[in-house]
Amino acid sequence: MFCAIEPPKVNASKAIGATLTPLGRLLICHGLKCVGNAPQSARKLRYGHSISYGPFRCTAHRRGVHCIVKSVGSGFLLSRTSVTPE
Repeated sequence: MFCAIEPPKVNASKAIGATLTPLGRLLICHGLKCVGNAPQSARKLRYGHSISYGPFRCTAHRRGVHCIVKSVGSGFLLSRTSVTPE
């Protein structure tokens, strides 16, 4: 599962992304290598809403998007400025 903050939300050089594997491994990218064309089916969550997809669950908060692997509880919080492993 991949989640990113990228243009137009931030400058492309300040883009940040997080990839979470089904086993809970977190990979973080910064800058232009995180920028891409999101699939047309990509969902945008409103604050307070959650979505589950396979082993993942993501919830949008005002402070960022919190995503976890449901079976192990590990994941991350992605804000406009950072990714915090949780």
